[in-house]
Amino acid sequence: ARLSLYIYKNYSNISEIVKKEYQFFPETLTHKQADLINWNGTLGVYPGVYGLKIGNTGKAGKTTIVSAEREGKDITVVLLGAPGVLERDLWVSQLLDLGFAKQFGLEPVNVTEEQLREKYASWREMVN
Repeated sequence: ARLSLYIYKNYSNISEIVKKEYQFFPETLTHKQADLINWNGTLGVYPGVYGLKIGNTGKAGKTTIVSAEREGKDITVVLLGAPGVLERDLWVSQLLDLGFAKQFGLEPVNVTEEQLREKYASWREMVN
């Protein structure tokens, strides 16, 4: 979590990219063309979400580091061990709601499975 926040605050190019659904990098003398799709399912679903990292390993399950800013307040969630992408994104949303409520008295967003499934459907459009 600390490393993610350090990167976000000190590397403006990364902090801008993690807010986007998609980033295209044209080929240059130093690298090939790259299409980066942000697989953070809460991006555009939970207000103020950005970044930062998703992962998946056999032992850790579905993992993610997600931050959100609401009313000038930031919360970062590190989630390990979700059995699937839907659970990962629902749990992150619930933890963000809990953090914003407990720390700052903000009302929960209450992201639904339906909202996330609509988001996942948009990914199919991006890759086709």
